[in-house]
Order: sequence, then structure tokens, then C-alpha cells
Amino acid sequence: MWCIFGLAPNKVYALVKSAIGRAGLKFDFSKAPVNEHALFEHRKLPALTYARKLGLEPYLGHTGFEPLGSFMPSRVRVPLKQHLGAPAVAVVKTGDRVKTGDVIGEIPEKGLGARVHASIDGRVEMVSESGIVIGSGRS
Repeated sequence: MWCIFGLAPNKVYALVKSAIGRAGLKFDFSKAPVNEHALFEHRKLPALTYARKLGLEPYLGHTGFEPLGSFMPSRVRVPLKQHLGAPAVAVVKTGDRVKTGDVIGEIPEKGLGARVHASIDGRVEMVSESGIVIGSGRS
């Protein structure tokens, strides 16, 4: 690892350590400050041991995804810009039918971006530069 000045900190440390050794100097650890932070002793524990100590082990298991019942939105707006890159280019037009997972926005040519997919089955109600509205036909 190099610092911004082009030095290798581990090599600098090794040079300093060897120079101190050659000079016959030794560090007196009895005068070193003692870390008296309230949580110091817990910082040395593995995360699982710490979770057990706090009584959190029952909550560490993986929980599966549970859908929220039969909720299905009647309309969604999918933004074409969902990241720092270039906004996606719409590949659908008003009136097109789409299914969940269909590509509705493509990465622009020679651009850095991401594809955008339909989140529900339905009909494209509106396409603009900022996003696409899909209606499911449910009220």
C-alpha cells in the first residue's frame, strides 16, 4: 500500500524500527497510556460471541422473503435515471403491453448506465424522458 507521497508505510515503519534497534533504544511499555474506554474488553470478541453475550443470537438467522399478501399496485412509475450514470433510453411506447421483468429502458450507446425493467404486468400509459408509467388495469 502506498501513500499519496509515493511512500510504502510498511517499509518506512521497518526502517524506523531497525534504526531504533541499532541505536539501542527500547520502548518502556509501563509508561504507555492505558485504554480505559468502557467497551474496550468487548472489542476483542468475535461478532458471534458478542451477539451471544447480548442475547441477540436468536435474531441472527436468515429470514426468508414473505410477500405482503395480495397487494398489487394499479399503476407504477419507473424512473429511467436510477443511478449516477446516464439515464436509460425507453424501448417501449405508449400502449405497449409489458410483463414483469421485461426491459423497458436500455443502456444508452457508449454510455455508462443500467437497464430498467418493468415491475408489474400491464400496459404502458406514458413515456417521458424522466420515466415510464405502467398501469395494471386494476383499479
